[in-house]
Amino acid sequence: MLTKRQNLLETIRGGKPDRFVNQYEAFAIMYDTPVTRQSPMPGYGKGPVKDAWGVTRHWPIGTPGAFPVHDEEHIVIKDVANWRKYVTVPRVEFPASEWESSIAAMEKIDRNEYFATLFYAPGIF
Repeated sequence: MLTKRQNLLETIRGGKPDRFVNQYEAFAIMYDTPVTRQSPMPGYGKGPVKDAWGVTRHWPIGTPGAFPVHDEEHIVIKDVANWRKYVTVPRVEFPASEWESSIAAMEKIDRNEYFATLFYAPGIF
């Protein structure tokens, strides 16, 4: 039986996967990185949070997940012609010390079984 990673590669390459690929099963998704730490995830039923791009997200009770708050008060870009005035660009460079705990966690991922990646979805402006 192929590993989750091998099975996905077989599918991508037009090979012979031994089962259907189950969405994200081949990915070990890292959420604790310097990039993702800038943008807290909203908690279910908790208050809204603002990410590093300035997008306010909320996860209301009874909904399947967090969504950008898209009302007049929270829309990031109020005038698309002057978008630079409104958009906050997050940092993309971090000192090595801020990556240490993330690297330690990534090194524990079995690379024969999984692809290591991070997930970052800033939402709509």
